[in-house]
Amino acid sequence: MLPKNVARPLKRVSLTLGQIAIIPIGLFLSYELIEYLGRIQDYLVVVALIGGPILTIVCFVLVLRRTRGWKFAYDVEGWWIEREERLKHPKRAKWKRRARRILIWVPCGIAAFVLFFFPVATHIAFWGAGHLKHYRVSIPITWAIMPVPGADERGMTAYVNSKGVGKFGFVPLGWAPGYTAVLGLWCPWEGTSLQVAREYEEARAKKSTKASRRGVSLGRTTLTCWETEGSDFWAASHVLRPGYWRVQCYTPSQETERALSVTFYGSTEDIPALYEVIRKIKQVD
Repeated sequence: MLPKNVARPLKRVSLTLGQIAIIPIGLFLSYELIEYLGRIQDYLVVVALIGGPILTIVCFVLVLRRTRGWKFAYDVEGWWIEREERLKHPKRAKWKRRARRILIWVPCGIAAFVLFFFPVATHIAFWGAGHLKHYRVSIPITWAIMPVPGADERGMTAYVNSKGVGKFGFVPLGWAPGYTAVLGLWCPWEGTSLQVAREYEEARAKKSTKASRRGVSLGRTTLTCWETEGSDFWAASHVLRPGYWRVQCYTPSQETERALSVTFYGSTEDIPALYEVIRKIKQVD
């Protein structure tokens, strides 16, 4: 048996989580029911589409009514316990009340910081995003950054806004205009050669009427960058406006242990900032 001071809050938390889980579980079952009935008759889909959410809400309300008495008794008992503690240990109760008030506002403070100080908030939330496997990348605070999930420090993404809003990295999230460029960096696994990718870029540049090539020093090696107008990359076309450029950079094909790929989609005004970021990349081994 658990102590009463542990069992009470544990039961309350379990009950709250159970109540919250009713809605997503009900909506999931409604979706599965719609999928199943759609194979039988089309009109049954309408019945499930309307009846599923309604039944979920009814179940949620019934559970609330069922547990209302217990929660009221829980709050009353908690009030008496807190009252006795205030009488026995007034200083401890005073500090507990202060800590509770502060903790209540912590989530609001975090949300407000992200809302009003974007994109610098991404540099705090993902402070290690620029720590790649063999390189350290310094991204301006006016760019929003994000690591690649599950990449084991091999990739990161940055979203660029060069429209002048938030030039110090502070701008309300709702006021931020659309991004003007997207940057991606990737460190392939050791032993991977980029020869095929480099040949593809060479062939692609030859087919383009507007293309150029340049080399950028990167520590003990050199990045070769191909600049071409336009792209068939669907993700960039969904984020950026038409008329953007594509810049693809690779380390030499013989560099198989510390290979690096840099992909950039954006306007011509943002390309100089890209090369400034590349020049600041440092090798760590």
